Amino acid sequence: MSKNLKPFPAGQSGNPGGRPRLPEDAKQLARGYTRVAIETLATVMQSDEAPAAARVTAASTLLDRAWGKAPQHITTDNLGSMSDAELRAELAAAAAELRRYGVDGEGEGPSAGGGEPPTAH
Repeated sequence: MSKNLKPFPAGQSGNPGGRPRLPEDAKQLARGYTRVAIETLATVMQSDEAPAAARVTAASTLLDRAWGKAPQHITTDNLGSMSDAELRAELAAAAAELRRYGVDGEGEGPSAGGGEPPTAH
């Protein structure tokens, strides 16, 4: 870590104002292109010459705009009732499973010798 970098004090944000807002006139200008953008996505989606990935992305984008993004369902076990030993065992099992799929201890990419993770086709 560089000497001139200092962490923020606990409870203090590095960006207290958050992301800057897009000016209202810019939003209105962009919204003026909605119909053309949708027509362009539809054209790409229906084009036999467009790469399959572009057609899928266009179709997905159109569906997201029309119906909203699909909900992400997240389930968790009640970890509050587990002992520290049980939590460590669960964590060790999860880490072993990640290693089996080639993810290193930092959660990145194939680990050394682990090969590529499996893919669904």
